[in-house]
Amino acid sequence: MSSLPGEIIENIFLRLEVKNLLPCRCVCKPWRDLICSPNFIYKHLNLSIQDNNCTLMFLYLVGSEYNLFYTVDYNPLMSSLASSPTENYECDEAVQMDYPLNSTDYRARILGSCNGLLCVHSAGSPCVITIWNPSSNEYKQLPEPSNHSSNNIDYYGFNYDYQIDDYKVVRIVDYIQDQEDPINSDVEVYTSRSNSWKSIRSIPYYFPSDKNCGVILNGALHWLGVGTDDGEDLIVAFDISEETFEGLAVIEGPVLHPPESDDEVDNNSLGVLGGCLSLLYKVYGERVDVWVMQEYGVKESWNKRFTITQDNVTEDYSLRLVRNFENGGQILLMADDCIIYYDANRKSEKEVVIPGDGCFVGGDNFVPSLVSLYSGTYMQ
Repeated sequence: MSSLPGEIIENIFLRLEVKNLLPCRCVCKPWRDLICSPNFIYKHLNLSIQDNNCTLMFLYLVGSEYNLFYTVDYNPLMSSLASSPTENYECDEAVQMDYPLNSTDYRARILGSCNGLLCVHSAGSPCVITIWNPSSNEYKQLPEPSNHSSNNIDYYGFNYDYQIDDYKVVRIVDYIQDQEDPINSDVEVYTSRSNSWKSIRSIPYYFPSDKNCGVILNGALHWLGVGTDDGEDLIVAFDISEETFEGLAVIEGPVLHPPESDDEVDNNSLGVLGGCLSLLYKVYGERVDVWVMQEYGVKESWNKRFTITQDNVTEDYSLRLVRNFENGGQILLMADDCIIYYDANRKSEKEVVIPGDGCFVGGDNFVPSLVSLYSGTYMQ
């Protein structure tokens, strides 16, 4: 290949998977310089996103504390799920990953996924937050947030700031006070390049039941929240570059639960479906309606796509949409203790099971990439 023009070599490399590119860095210095260059990494990432080269990263808990991370490519998984005649599908395609800070002392959860990087929270005293590239095994342990306390309720988001070419972790802290003023929310933002947290002003929202992490769309993170002044349910958006919050759209009409509902079991969950914000409207034990906001930020544009009535979906406390497929009607849902594949065209569902011990505790989409944290710290 040394006789080929550089442009052709680059085009060949751009079409290789990350796992095949990594060994090429050791062949010669020109190849290493090309593959490690920010411009090539950016092009390769964008091509992977355009080609929808996405995998599923999920987390199992073995015993009471030990964490196991798995990945599975969506293409073979989708094909197997569509053809499998059984209600429970054993996912033999799953590959176990080596998480750099795995320990029996911490219970991990995925806080978000962006451009091939995962943000992982390990509960403990103190808590440990890590940004990790599972493809290259590079990782970076974040300094402890300044206002960490087991008495607070915290919510997270992880996203890329295009304006400064850097990654940020957002932490919202709900302080439980008294009945007169029960909740006040403060915000901290971590920036990777400075390797530090900073506090920004308190926000007029709180987040009563949505423990899911921020949903990424249009360069912003989104949560379901409640206004502290008027008590309205709404979608709260955080602009990652401006570091500002706004109430994007009020939740009302058919996507708002009536006041007499038990919000512990009858609740909504935010996600992305077909490039639009989506909402799972759950009436426990009865149905889950799948809604899509067809125009971003326009509350009148909600459109109900379909309804799920199967018991193992409707009788779940923390249902979350994690993936939809382009051929239409098929989605993956994260449930309390499993992954559920649902086909709206056939009105059928299957539970995805990993052979072996352990229980499912969460997951997210993941695009393998060469993105570097410039930490110099790698899993050995």
